[in-house]
Amino acid sequence: MTYVEQPLIIAGFGRSGTTWLSDIISKYSGGLVLFEPFHPRLFEDSSKVIYSSISEKQSFIDHWNKIYSGRLRHKWLLRNHLNRPTEEVNDDFVENIWSNSQIIGFKSIRLNFNIDAFISNGAFKVLYIIRHPLSVISSILKRPNYWNDLSWNFHSNMIKDYIPAANPQTIEEKIALIWGLSVQKAYTSLLKMGIVPIFYEDLYSHPFTKAKQILNELNLYRHSIHPSHLFTPSMLSLRTMHDIFPNDIINDHKFHQRFWQDTLSKNQIDSISDMIRFICDTDENFDHLCRSRGYIF
Repeated sequence: MTYVEQPLIIAGFGRSGTTWLSDIISKYSGGLVLFEPFHPRLFEDSSKVIYSSISEKQSFIDHWNKIYSGRLRHKWLLRNHLNRPTEEVNDDFVENIWSNSQIIGFKSIRLNFNIDAFISNGAFKVLYIIRHPLSVISSILKRPNYWNDLSWNFHSNMIKDYIPAANPQTIEEKIALIWGLSVQKAYTSLLKMGIVPIFYEDLYSHPFTKAKQILNELNLYRHSIHPSHLFTPSMLSLRTMHDIFPNDIINDHKFHQRFWQDTLSKNQIDSISDMIRFICDTDENFDHLCRSRGYIF
């Protein structure tokens, strides 16, 4: 197993395209982008990292170093490189992957509040992807176990520490506030470091052009991009496909309403927008981002 000098972090909120983006880069480059190293099954301090700022950052940096040095190998880390559940994959096959592959980084939805802990030491390249909150919330609501798996109900109780005036009642309102707090926190860190986020809608609408731009910025682009690198996901659970809307113009800005139009009612959309405004009212830069991208309506 070999490593790169400056590993890549692909971060973002859950259901925002982190896996799809890591899949594109991994398959094109031939390197491993490891899957969620800060998941609770691997990192016992996960709850301290996911939706709160922490003063002691060394524990999770040490955890990553343990993985990157090869001292911790786990099937879970290869999840987005396997086309079946990890428990069904032969151990010898997994060892073959570890022994013959290059680790180029990892993807995580758990670093929004602490991404600057990695950025600050300059040892990582960072890509941060943002997706329209209505698409994110719709996607989560379609996966009943997703809310419980991330213990978001527990973390949503922390909202009152950040925005005492907010009083979310429904799951979609809680997700909206957590989305806003998480993306606002990460966006502030990105601005300080001069890092421009990637927007899911741009990548979906112009996949070849945007993927080439991303690969160029990573100094990885060497040749044309095969369609399978963009449109054929590695994970069975990944469903980012363009051919399911044959009569639509995908680069039309209204197209992305398809991701939530059959899931969210007008009342739900209005309440989500109200929740996000709580965060926008506290941060001018985030307010500008949300208004320019149509995240509040």
